[in-house]
Amino acid sequence: MKNYYALGVALFLCTSIKGFSQCSDVQSDLSYAYSHVKDAFEANNLTHLQYYANRSLEAFKRAQEKFKTCKCEVADNLTYDNIITLEKVETSETFEDGRFYIKRAIEGAKNTMNALDKCTAVSSTSNYSAASTTINTTMVAQTDASGLDPLQLAAQKEQELKQIKQLLIGKNKAVVLSNIEVYNQALEICNCKSKILDITQNEEENELISKSIEDIKSHYLNTLKELTSNYLTQLNQCASSD
Repeated sequence: MKNYYALGVALFLCTSIKGFSQCSDVQSDLSYAYSHVKDAFEANNLTHLQYYANRSLEAFKRAQEKFKTCKCEVADNLTYDNIITLEKVETSETFEDGRFYIKRAIEGAKNTMNALDKCTAVSSTSNYSAASTTINTTMVAQTDASGLDPLQLAAQKEQELKQIKQLLIGKNKAVVLSNIEVYNQALEICNCKSKILDITQNEEENELISKSIEDIKSHYLNTLKELTSNYLTQLNQCASSD
């Protein structure tokens, strides 16, 4: 019975992480799209401008396909708008016309990445809550049928609560590290190599284990918010220095 329970929890967590991984893939494509559209803006002739615009367009189209599994309606709609804008670059007859649409695409790319960052922060928190509810419900059902005396039941519940917290901490850490990896890649793509985010996490698992489940969720939600804010600040600083 315990083996089936462990398998069920593992499958649930893997499904949640897979969904987040799809959003990470979208983030990479959006970063590539933003990088290429910046290159297009720096081009000094229509041919080069259209070349980089097309590479940006291809990246946005890859992102659009992945939005089928990474649910973020605002970012998805913005991606569609960016595709429409960049398609107009291909038919531009003058360098000035092409550059006009490139300027719009640069702003659109920034807005799209910001929208996706907000979605991933919210969805991650929702997944943690769902995981906690599923695990807790399963454990309670097993405990009720165990037939243990009150002292044994109390000890078992305490151990089960600790396992719930360990699962949440492990999953949250994985999500945070995944976000950091994607943000670092995006900064590097945007030539912000001197401003790569520090992946050091100053937290002790023993300290978090002693906290309530809600406190653990709040801790990681704040971590994600701070991480996203740090990333956007560095990205904007990098863009303004170009």
